[in-house]
Amino acid sequence: ARCWVLLPRPTVLQHRRTMVKEESGFLAGSGVAKVMVGTSAFGGLYSSMSEEACYEVVLRCLELGWRTFDTAPHYGLGISEERLGKALNRVWSLKKDVLFHLPTGVFTKVGRVVKNGDKTKETKQVDANDGLFVDAPDDRYAVVDFTGPGVIESLAGSSRRLNLPGKKRLASNDERDVGGEKDDSLPLTPTIDGVRVHDPEISEEEAFRHAFHALKNFSPDVEVSIGTNECRVAEKAIPCVDAVLLANRFNLLDQSGSRVLAECYERGKPVHLAGVYASGLLAGGDTYGYSRCPDQTILDKLNTWQRFLKSTPKFQSLTVKSLALAFAFVPLAVTHVVVGLRSKEQVDDTANMLSDLQTYDDDFWFDLFTQARHKELIDPHAYHTIIEPRFLRARMKAAVNIQEAPEQEEDDH
Repeated sequence: ARCWVLLPRPTVLQHRRTMVKEESGFLAGSGVAKVMVGTSAFGGLYSSMSEEACYEVVLRCLELGWRTFDTAPHYGLGISEERLGKALNRVWSLKKDVLFHLPTGVFTKVGRVVKNGDKTKETKQVDANDGLFVDAPDDRYAVVDFTGPGVIESLAGSSRRLNLPGKKRLASNDERDVGGEKDDSLPLTPTIDGVRVHDPEISEEEAFRHAFHALKNFSPDVEVSIGTNECRVAEKAIPCVDAVLLANRFNLLDQSGSRVLAECYERGKPVHLAGVYASGLLAGGDTYGYSRCPDQTILDKLNTWQRFLKSTPKFQSLTVKSLALAFAFVPLAVTHVVVGLRSKEQVDDTANMLSDLQTYDDDFWFDLFTQARHKELIDPHAYHTIIEPRFLRARMKAAVNIQEAPEQEEDDH
């Protein structure tokens, strides 16, 4: 049986230690940092979300020039992928030129295969239902599968659920044509640009033996990465991947991922940094590490950050949430900051924070991080190897840059 999967246009991976100026106006030498839209909320993370709200988020993000989306079969047992795909198709049908003059890409994940039916009859390992995704359908379940066939089956399922508005679906990298002729008539159609091996620590030996190799062979044009909360696993995967998505391990409350970021920077491997709000606690929520019961040590550190900002006149204009967002842009290894969004208002709030944050000069950020280090709010290794405030203003300014549609040439005919 042939598995049909929507594959991307060829991409050029510019993973250089010394970055160059890009079209969006980044300062040469500062590195590239863009907002990647996290869609775990589309699957009902913590609370339900409507399809209309998903569409509003996608539309507003595209209007702002935030054109890369991160999803996974795990998010609501495929519901996040379905809602993201429907939203992109709906925007595509509007034919708004401002939205699609630049590429729009989707990153999804493998390692779990979503199935319909009675999971009690399943012979493979069933993924634990953690109850975090309240919109997950009752008649679906997921099995853990990092084998080569399992990875391809997972990717095929994601392609069907996303149903991105392309002209063709491709079975492999060698089958790039329709009717024997190459078809590049829709180069800016949303595509699956990257695939992550998701939580390989669940079945580590199988994942490292099969999953990364299978994805590389299936389509060399797809960016292969890892998506994990585990620093040890992320470090192990660095030689195997094009990029690393690290979640919840580099933020104001936990900088244990600083060694991963430093290694990625040395090897020229981009980092997609997620969990910048520590699963919600830094944004005013009550969740930390996907739990609603953060321990007292974490709460004490949060309170210390709050007191630090309030007690220093120079920093009183910042909130913990806005500082958490700025902090994610600090490491030069970070090329994308993954921000989870569940409403148009949250999108606009994030854009406004980025606009406000980039008004502070580099001396301001240097003073802030230096004082925070002296108060032991920042890990010493992170401070000495990762903290680089000199280009922070330029990186955040570029991240909020709104993309304008180029002027259309008049048709002479």
